[in-house]
Amino acid sequence: MKKIYALLLAVFCTGVMFANLHEGVPDEKGFVSELKVYPNPSSTGKYALRFTTEEKQTEITIKVFNLIGGEVYRKKITAHQGVYQGYINIHSFPKGMYMLEISNGEHKHTRRLSFI
Repeated sequence: MKKIYALLLAVFCTGVMFANLHEGVPDEKGFVSELKVYPNPSSTGKYALRFTTEEKQTEITIKVFNLIGGEVYRKKITAHQGVYQGYINIHSFPKGMYMLEISNGEHKHTRRLSFI
């Protein structure tokens, strides 16, 4: 319970807001389905990422932010449709909470990443 309050306090104090902090919250008007990030939490800072796009996306951007809003990872995928499998590596950054954002320019999906 203390971790949840600390996370909410950190978000409130820094003015950073992230949608869908809980993985069970469905994304509105999603362009991806079956979004999975594992292992989560990770002790190595390396995550496998898998999702499916039903329609062809001209560009998808995968970003990871720290809790003060600093971008620590970015990858662009062009002309994608179907299953995507890739990896995210943030091992060179401090352990803590991060936010994953997957965007097609119109819609975003976010997930919490725990690097322990």
